Amino acid sequence: LRNGQGSSLWIDGSTYVGQYRNGKFHGRGTYTWSTGGKYVGEYKNGLQEGTGEEIFPNGNKYLGEYKNNQFHGHGTMTRIDGRVQTGIWNNGKFKNVATSLKIKPQLVSTQTKVALLIGNSKYEYAKDLRNPSNDVSLLKEKLLGLGFSVDTLLDGKRASMTDAILEFGRKAHNSDISLLFYAGHSVEAQGLNYLIPTDAEILSENGLEPKAVPLNWVLKQIKLTKTLSIALLDSCRDNPFADRMYKTKSRSVASRGLAKVKVEGNQFIGFAAAPGQVASDGVGSNSPYTNALVKYISAEDEINYMFRKIKTEVQTITSGNQVPYVENNLGAELIYLHK
Repeated sequence: LRNGQGSSLWIDGSTYVGQYRNGKFHGRGTYTWSTGGKYVGEYKNGLQEGTGEEIFPNGNKYLGEYKNNQFHGHGTMTRIDGRVQTGIWNNGKFKNVATSLKIKPQLVSTQTKVALLIGNSKYEYAKDLRNPSNDVSLLKEKLLGLGFSVDTLLDGKRASMTDAILEFGRKAHNSDISLLFYAGHSVEAQGLNYLIPTDAEILSENGLEPKAVPLNWVLKQIKLTKTLSIALLDSCRDNPFADRMYKTKSRSVASRGLAKVKVEGNQFIGFAAAPGQVASDGVGSNSPYTNALVKYISAEDEINYMFRKIKTEVQTITSGNQVPYVENNLGAELIYLHK
């Protein structure tokens, strides 16, 4: 049975290009009917399920959520006569206008784009954070509108974090662009960075490797993305375990922020704050970094220019106390997330 990326061609000329699991369409794919229709979006066990966009032979377009091959959830139908229905759909039928829309109309994406958003707020052995789960929800809405297939994990323990990242790495390998976002606690020790699961109790540096999630390992899982892998870390906060990890301070101890990382291949790594600097969780419902990110990520800007805007926005909002920082190894090719 076929698994992973592949394609199929039927005798009538219809085609499918995308991901398979156990011989069925599963993941993100593009199905083109010989009659002229086209679907770009998510599948589950052979059926349209998740977020997608469909163009019908008569020119009508639907962008939104699907379940069991039917419009189901938030969505927008744009008809060739100019009528637009935006709201809630149920088993293929329009039910009512939504007061808060998750999906905005867009063109069919020419790239396969996947995202994993992790937000850790409620910790067993560290101070809780108010906004990571809110940040994930807000960013998910924007990425769906850009044609990303989005998975989320909230309050992840170590086992669930590593499982989610491994699965995401497999998806990233078959995608043009991958984006991993992490909001939560993190720790830097001896020049290495670690993401902190909600069940981690760190009593010494020796406990980081078995109980936390090394950032270098995370980056390794997504680096084989075809065009660009993106890692965004809204986690450059004070080390919540510093008092327990270190009885006395030394030069090797970093209780604030994260360290620089080595970038390999076509990777783009965005930190909410510069090395050694602390990122704010925010006084509202979202962090300053996430607010700026969702403000500019939908703009039709090249990725480097987009993040310069984000940097300026956060620096201004925080009166210079927080300056986002990026590391990348990109060449001359211009990369856009909206295409």
